[in-house]
Amino acid sequence: MNQTVKRIGNLFLSVCMALTLLPAAAFAEDVTAPQISVTVAEAVTLMTRRAVQPMSYEAGEIQISQQPTSSLTAPYGESPGTISVTATATNDAPIEYQWWIDNDSYSYNATQWTAADTYTIPSDFLPGAYGLYCKLKAEGCAEVESERTTLTITKMAYDGKRSDTVFVKANQETKKYVYNLPDLPASDMEYTVKSTGNSLISGTPVTERNESTNWKWMLTFDTSSQANGASEDIAMDINGGILYEDSDFTLTVKAVDKIPVSITGVTGTDDEYSGTPQQGYTGTPDAGNYKGVLNHSYKGRNGTEYGESATPPSDAGNYTVTLSIPEESDYTGTLDVDFSIRKKEITVKPINYIISQGDSLPSAEDIYINYIGFVGTDTKNNSISRQAVAKCEVSDTNTPGDSPITFVTEAELFPEKTKNYMLKHENGTLTIQAGIIPVTGITLNHNRSISLQQYNAPYS
Repeated sequence: MNQTVKRIGNLFLSVCMALTLLPAAAFAEDVTAPQISVTVAEAVTLMTRRAVQPMSYEAGEIQISQQPTSSLTAPYGESPGTISVTATATNDAPIEYQWWIDNDSYSYNATQWTAADTYTIPSDFLPGAYGLYCKLKAEGCAEVESERTTLTITKMAYDGKRSDTVFVKANQETKKYVYNLPDLPASDMEYTVKSTGNSLISGTPVTERNESTNWKWMLTFDTSSQANGASEDIAMDINGGILYEDSDFTLTVKAVDKIPVSITGVTGTDDEYSGTPQQGYTGTPDAGNYKGVLNHSYKGRNGTEYGESATPPSDAGNYTVTLSIPEESDYTGTLDVDFSIRKKEITVKPINYIISQGDSLPSAEDIYINYIGFVGTDTKNNSISRQAVAKCEVSDTNTPGDSPITFVTEAELFPEKTKNYMLKHENGTLTIQAGIIPVTGITLNHNRSISLQQYNAPYS
């Protein structure tokens, strides 16, 4: 308003000065100079715009009606669950929450400021003790903190292999026997020998894990010459490291006349009859420290008659092959593998025929039937006791198109051939093509000579 008054005042002053400076000659002698009066009214207040101001809340306070649970416990790798806080602001302002975690070494915010009053505790806390709490803020209210939840994360229980048994040859010494200890789930876990016998076990067993062992835990020990049946334990502690509880492992060492081994690496087969003997398994047998040839013994099962034999079977049926280490070896071990030989399927099918419309249908004697699938010296002549007889499913050839060739009589096998074969009858196809009739065309060339040409035109 002051600026407006100032501008009006300056205008009035300019007018007055202009009138004062007018020369007298500017007016006629009998003309009276005009009198000018200026009235300055109060200036109008100018309108101004302001930004919309956010709603503000009166002063209040945040009141917590339910604190987070006081304590939680969970093993490493599992989520302890959720914690929450219930609160209101006396001035009805919305509350924001920020969850914090601390322990003896650090403190940090686990979440940003949000409207979430619940916090899901993750499963990646290392074993130890933690404090979890929530900071709360709202407009017009002082920031407050919830009470703390004491979170205890315990070490996981080690659930790996805890014992094993190995065998050494009786009545002879064994030098530097190497046993592969079970893998441990964490790299900071380790084996240490706690105690050992001093009769069969000779000296102090040693555990190691390094580059030379391909970072696998190995136990190396010696044994003295003891009679069959002697047995001693090597007891070891397992340090669980940061994540796992401490545990232990016991290796029992026994002296035996024959060292038992497991035979692995093979899978039973389910192949079709081929007319030749079948081994009964795929893969390569692995008998541990025994590297020699294995014995094979075959016998029938599930109703298949086949006496125990070293010769593998060729006929269809169900069998078991037993792999075993020869008796003269220092090792012993067997493995039974079940396998089957399926009957071979013989396809019985008429050949497909293509004839022209109007031709005669092939008779049953004309329709040749294939027998597909016999192996070795078996043929339809020495395997089929009754030949199949085919027939056409149409009575004439007037209508072009395809129709099945079926069977009046199905084939049968000789009884002794049913052991290894089964018949599958499939229909053939009769195709009737549209017929042709002769048509004679007349052509007149430029020399006006007449020639005749015969055309074959389809008719229906």
